[in-house]
Amino acid sequence: MRALTRFVVVVLLLVWAAPVAHGVEDEEFVYLLPDSADRYRPVLQQDGRQRVLANRASITPPAMSPDGSRVAFSGAVGDESLGRFALYVVKSNGSGLSRLTDGSHGEYDPSWSPDGTRIVAAQNQTGRLSGNCCRLVVVNASNGNLSALTSAVGVARPEFSAKGSYLVYDNPAGVWRIPPSGGTPTMLAAGGFDATTGPGEGAVAFVFRNGTRHEIRRVGANGGSQTVLYETSGQIENLEWRGNRIYFTESTGLGYDGRGNVTLRSVHQAGRRFKIERAFSGRVVGASLAYGNDEIFFYRDDGLFRYYQIGSNGEVGAPISAGNGYTTGWSSINAIDLDGDGYDEMFFYRRDGLFRYYNIRSNGSLPMPMSAGNGYTRGWDTITALDLDADGQDEIFFYRDDGLFRFYHISAAGVLPSPLLAGDTYSQNWDVVVGLDVEADGQDEMLFYRQSDGVYRIYDVRNNGTLGPPIEGGKLTTDWSTIAAIDLDGDGQDELLFYQSDGRFQYRDVGTNGALGVVILSGTGYTPGWSTITSVNLGPG
Repeated sequence: MRALTRFVVVVLLLVWAAPVAHGVEDEEFVYLLPDSADRYRPVLQQDGRQRVLANRASITPPAMSPDGSRVAFSGAVGDESLGRFALYVVKSNGSGLSRLTDGSHGEYDPSWSPDGTRIVAAQNQTGRLSGNCCRLVVVNASNGNLSALTSAVGVARPEFSAKGSYLVYDNPAGVWRIPPSGGTPTMLAAGGFDATTGPGEGAVAFVFRNGTRHEIRRVGANGGSQTVLYETSGQIENLEWRGNRIYFTESTGLGYDGRGNVTLRSVHQAGRRFKIERAFSGRVVGASLAYGNDEIFFYRDDGLFRYYQIGSNGEVGAPISAGNGYTTGWSSINAIDLDGDGYDEMFFYRRDGLFRYYNIRSNGSLPMPMSAGNGYTRGWDTITALDLDADGQDEIFFYRDDGLFRFYHISAAGVLPSPLLAGDTYSQNWDVVVGLDVEADGQDEMLFYRQSDGVYRIYDVRNNGTLGPPIEGGKLTTDWSTIAAIDLDGDGQDELLFYQSDGRFQYRDVGTNGALGVVILSGTGYTPGWSTITSVNLGPG
């Protein structure tokens, strides 16, 4: 799913600059935080600082809108001792607080639709928070108009599926799915709770109590056999499936006042390599990442570089990290996840066989190489990282203009074994080869592009590296110097960035069948002269 890089080789000069500091503390989180009176309030943490979004007692985890502009939460109407809680929406800068529902019975557990126009919630109809107290409601996020899905009873923790085609929720019997317009619910997992859906909507993850332990399990979107992905003696809450990883909070103790040792963690969708993303001091409730998209990296032959956080609309702000001291002369730079932990490493290659692997920090700075040498095969024109088997750990593909190619299962230390697949039968003179995930299933496809005539092909790739027939193809304009795959919205499905060295650019959506969709953003304002552009995951999400 990473971008091709190809440019002219120049003399190698090992010079470094200190990038601007930026770390995990700069990630954005939303959660509930108690004040001095032990009232829990919605909070956004950004750039290491906490911003109280509303001075209002709240209950159940808050939810960030898909575009990051608003937060929905269940807040007290009047004195919280009255037990009335309504849905509120506030801008992420803390302004524009508005109440969506009247809270006559109580609305809880808000979750946004993928397009940000609706909020699903559990509505209390009995005045009690036990038994079959709650029904499923879908609320218009602009005017508060409410539709009740009355066939769903005892509802808690509802959520829209990744593309909005169905809802999941739990009740005392287990995890269920239902169309967003209502209908007959389908049970997916008896005894499960706190469900979240995979990016392609084909699977659901949920929590299951197994004796004294808690497990994260995965099941198909129509039910069936279950796979245990993670287990612990602690408490698990707030599952969020983003890309190929499932994020959740783990804590000790029970109840708002009893939670301790709260950490935000993640586990790969295949159950590999869980990671502690963030440890919270004090008591917090419902901690979740505000964003989950990739960052983007720009490099110029003279060593100039930039790292940017990129918005879901393709817009970039001030650089996360920047400098002019990266080593010069690399013919390829690729972000690659060597160990399947969800964070990328960086691979640098020169056409004379020199290479470096770096365990890149979340601020974009590079420590000493984790692996380095000059023994790689010479003369590769194109290198790209891609995940062939959806295990979260990338493979690597080498290509030469005369059709020679190699696929490798690369080790976590950057060591190449014998090729997984090799030959000299690929078509010649492709200028761009990009791994990208068009189906949001964690297994990458491959895009080939030729600059001379604009011809492109997108292929499904089997886990042994063999190509099936093209799933999409045609002609593009002939002047794109770089094409990069980047997940703009954190849904696990890549978009494409087209870039020309004069600064022209275009972001385009890609369908699950590989068809190029609408232009998300285009312009002429990007800095000219970048020789390498690649997406990179520097931190959580």
